[in-house]
Amino acid sequence: SKVKVSDEDLVSAYAVKYGKSPNSSYEVELSHIYFNPQKGSPKEAYARAEECLERLKKGQTFESLVTQYSEDINLQNAGALGWFKKSDLDTVLAQNIEAMTTTGLLEKVIKSKSGYHLFKVVQKKDIYDQDFVKKKVQLQNELLEKLMRNSIEKWFELNKKNFTISVKK
Repeated sequence: SKVKVSDEDLVSAYAVKYGKSPNSSYEVELSHIYFNPQKGSPKEAYARAEECLERLKKGQTFESLVTQYSEDINLQNAGALGWFKKSDLDTVLAQNIEAMTTTGLLEKVIKSKSGYHLFKVVQKKDIYDQDFVKKKVQLQNELLEKLMRNSIEKWFELNKKNFTISVKK
């Protein structure tokens, strides 16, 4: 069967059918390059972050620049910070992550209480509310049935001229 139902299809169908979004939150795996405002001045830290961001935009790898630029005293594993729930994140960071359509580099310097950061979203997982989880299989079956019916009807329309039906008495 070539008919598939994606997670995006299920989320959309749920929103249409029940009038609400099934996404209650998300979790992200983050890495960062940290710039300490106490190393010189906040203005100098921001300038270092902007310089590093330009190098990333020109194609240098995040991992290579972590070792070259990061001022995180706990630096290990290429700037890996681990997994965070949306509720654990600073509001500005959470808004920027939500605006992303794929994983990868946040293409702006993010200011936090401790300094400036360049973040890389390594993975992102949606966390769905329990109602969606319960209804997901039912929705998937409904969508598959609809898609199969549409596929069969299209096939029939394309091929009906090749068939003749006769009734014998």
